[in-house]
Amino acid sequence: MAVNVPYSVLGWVQVALGLLAVGIGIGLLRGNAGARVAGVVLAGVSSIVHLTTIAAYPFWSLVVIVFNIMVIYSIIVHGREMKKVW
Repeated sequence: MAVNVPYSVLGWVQVALGLLAVGIGIGLLRGNAGARVAGVVLAGVSSIVHLTTIAAYPFWSLVVIVFNIMVIYSIIVHGREMKKVW
């Protein structure tokens, strides 16, 4: 384990990040520029948190890290398109 904290603490961090992601997702759907920045930051933080759990769940952590990279790419490249919809 890269960080010396119990897995239950890391689980609660994941729950908090998930709730924050829901709020940011709503902001992204409304075309909010601040939500774009927050989405990229949150995906980066989520990747770092999953690096700490890679010893316990190597496959799942790698899947989530790859997914986060795709999210960052899509927000940066296609984030402005949502402003046109609303």
